Amino acid sequence: MQPKTLPKYYREAPRYAMPKVYISDAAYREALDSLVIVCTDAVIINRQRKSFYLAKRSVRPQQDWWIIGGRTNAGEDPFESIARCFNRETKLSVEPARFTFVSMDRYLWKERKQEPQKNGCDAFSYTFCVELTDEELRRASASLDPKEYDATTGLQEFDRSRLTATNAHPVLFDLYNDIFQ
Repeated sequence: MQPKTLPKYYREAPRYAMPKVYISDAAYREALDSLVIVCTDAVIINRQRKSFYLAKRSVRPQQDWWIIGGRTNAGEDPFESIARCFNRETKLSVEPARFTFVSMDRYLWKERKQEPQKNGCDAFSYTFCVELTDEELRRASASLDPKEYDATTGLQEFDRSRLTATNAHPVLFDLYNDIFQ
C-alpha cells in the first residue's frame, strides 16, 4: 500500500480543544436530518494474507459485514477519534499511531439506527487500516460491542473471494484495492 495523504486538518491554535457537548436524542435526530456527520472507521487487516477482519453489524445503517468505527467528536483529531471508537467497539486500546489512513469516504445511507430510521443519514468517514497481533485480534473478536455487532460471529477473515461470495458492500472492494494493490 502506498502511503496516503490525510485530508488537510487545520487547527487555529494547537492547544485549543472544543468542549464535549452531549445533545438530547431529539436534537441528535434533527442534526442527522440536516447535517453531514463525520466518522472514523478502521478495517483490521492481515497484510501477509491480503485479508480483512470484519464484524457482522446488527444495527442500521449497515446490517451486514462491516468495519469498526463511529462518530468523531467536534474538534477531535481523526487519529484520536479512531483510537477512541476502536476501543469503544472492541475493548482494545490501540495507539493512534498504529492506524494508517486509507481514504476519505462519503456514505448516503437510506436508513439509520436512530428514529425515524427511514430518514437515513449522510456521513463522511476518515477510513483507516490497522494490523493487530494474533492476541489482539482474539481479544477484539471476543469483545465486540453487543449493542452494535452480532457477538456470536466475532471478527471473521475475508479475502477478495469471500468479499465477492458474500456480495460485500462496494466500499469494501475499494478498500481492499487501496490497501493490497
